[in-house]
Amino acid sequence: MLSGEQLLYFCEAEARLTGVCVRIYEGREGKELAAIFGNHTATRDMSTIPQDRVTFEGEGTIGLADVEQFMLGRILSDRDGKVLVIGPIRMGELTESDIDALMTKFGLPKALRGDISRFLTGTPVMPHENFLMLLSLFNLALNGNVVPMTEILSGGPLKDAPKEDYIDTVDVVQPRTSGEYEETIRYLIRNGMVDEIEKLHFEGYQGVVGQLGPSQMRSLKNSIIILNSMCLRAAISGGLDTETAYSLGELYVQRIEKAQTLGELGKLSQIIKRDYCRRVKQLSAPKIDNLYVLRSTEYVQKHLYDKLTAGEIAEAAGCSPEYLSTLFSEHLKCSIPQYIARQKILEAKKLLRFTEKPLSEIAALLNFSSQSYFQAQFKKIRGITPAAYREKYRKGMRGD
Repeated sequence: MLSGEQLLYFCEAEARLTGVCVRIYEGREGKELAAIFGNHTATRDMSTIPQDRVTFEGEGTIGLADVEQFMLGRILSDRDGKVLVIGPIRMGELTESDIDALMTKFGLPKALRGDISRFLTGTPVMPHENFLMLLSLFNLALNGNVVPMTEILSGGPLKDAPKEDYIDTVDVVQPRTSGEYEETIRYLIRNGMVDEIEKLHFEGYQGVVGQLGPSQMRSLKNSIIILNSMCLRAAISGGLDTETAYSLGELYVQRIEKAQTLGELGKLSQIIKRDYCRRVKQLSAPKIDNLYVLRSTEYVQKHLYDKLTAGEIAEAAGCSPEYLSTLFSEHLKCSIPQYIARQKILEAKKLLRFTEKPLSEIAALLNFSSQSYFQAQFKKIRGITPAAYREKYRKGMRGD
């Protein structure tokens, strides 16, 4: 928890680094402005908007608000009445119609349009989940505790979302300047890699956007419709039947069109990726109806980077190595060492595709006895050497 002087320095530093405007108020009513940092060069800015027209949703000390095509955050001090207002940020290209819509909604006089326009066009573009992380960071500085993004979102779940659509974090996907991001999504969905697709938007995506419609909202909707189509085709390639895939695609297009806020679109984009990916994973997952085997496979997945032995796995499962070996042969049609090797090679495929780690380092990370043994196991299981597999991916071949 920072002192008053430290908080001022922190807010100024964050405003300079991110470009996001930060206001500090001394009263919970948000009327006594103590300091302002960031994009406030215009004589008029978001302060012009009546405060009673901005509704912050969320439990605890962090609130989130959608204001037309922009998002704001609010942090309440739990000790001295200070209030931080963070933002606005936007999630795509800003058009003249976006500015006109905001002016009309809040009844702002035309004389202010130039000032408002200069301020809004100076707001930074930021993916939704990055903004949530920023709010969590400001809360840490003001209140001294970490609030996960799931708690920030708990005050405003996506309307009519199925229970299985629960999400840990959200983002809005826009085309990158290269096909790397899209190809990665396709690969993860094709292979049912749910955990990896949840983490994907933290790895290198910087919110590079394009203009796909006359307004930011229409542009974002069009972008997510494109995402939906891409995920649909990847899921079909991964084994999902065509009828199910296209029915799901139509459902998501309807939900995209019904979305009213940036927050809804942000959640929906992650739901789409995760749903298609999880359906593919369910198709390929072995149907395990034995508790000992299930415990064993879960243990292996959690310890892929460790040196695993049949005895250690059997102990974790709660049975003898001999009995577990019999169960593996019966339920998985392989031995325990064979299963371990297959799962480690699957993990090696991810490292070969998505990192630049040398083969020697990958072999060491996955606890193979040597690089040559790793290469031999990879070729035995995948029918290709690790180096050839990596080269195949770099050339854009998608047969695997």
